[in-house]
Amino acid sequence: MLDAVRVPDAVPREVSVTYDSDQQAAIDARANVVVRAGAGAGKTSVLVGRYVRLVVKDRIPVDQILTLTFTRKAAAEMHERIYRALAEHAALGETADNEFVREQLERFDSAAVSTLDSFCGSVARSGCTAFGVAPTFTVDEAKLDEFCDDLALRFLLNRARGKSGEGSAGGASSISSLVRLNRFGPLWHDGFARLAKDHFLVSRELDLAGTMAAQRLYLLGEVGRYASEL
Repeated sequence: MLDAVRVPDAVPREVSVTYDSDQQAAIDARANVVVRAGAGAGKTSVLVGRYVRLVVKDRIPVDQILTLTFTRKAAAEMHERIYRALAEHAALGETADNEFVREQLERFDSAAVSTLDSFCGSVARSGCTAFGVAPTFTVDEAKLDEFCDDLALRFLLNRARGKSGEGSAGGASSISSLVRLNRFGPLWHDGFARLAKDHFLVSRELDLAGTMAAQRLYLLGEVGRYASEL
């Protein structure tokens, strides 16, 4: 178990958080588990605690632990909090466990703490020949911004016109009032579009048939190229 420990005031406090019984059970679970909790319930703290247990108690190297989240902002926060928690452990004294933790801190740049799309991108690049995609593919940030702008605009216009869609009429009324009380442009771009990009996983509807057709063309092209070289 992760016992609460006394840490010098100069060291950022993370591991010394006291967990309740449900949180501790999630941290100590040895099987696959699903944790369901509302906002502010401490899910991130539990994940940090679970990561620290894997390193400190189970002595698992950081490059063997996969930690994924939905947004880059959340991934950056997770990366910082995990590193800070491990650093807190390493500062507790000279023990064999802490020496291992210090080694993991030195190689923390290899820790897989990222977004789902970043991880999927790395998998696709490492196996691009099997998936039929070019290894030079990139994530189009401009297209993502455009899609989030379009998504936010449609959301705001529908609510401003009183079209609640899914949800209550009260919610549509609140959005309509918000639009009236604020400048539409900043509310659109800096508010809802930024909210969609930073805090939600957004994507266009998948065209599986089109993707398969593109992969088939790519593979046929590669077969033709190799055949011409023989």
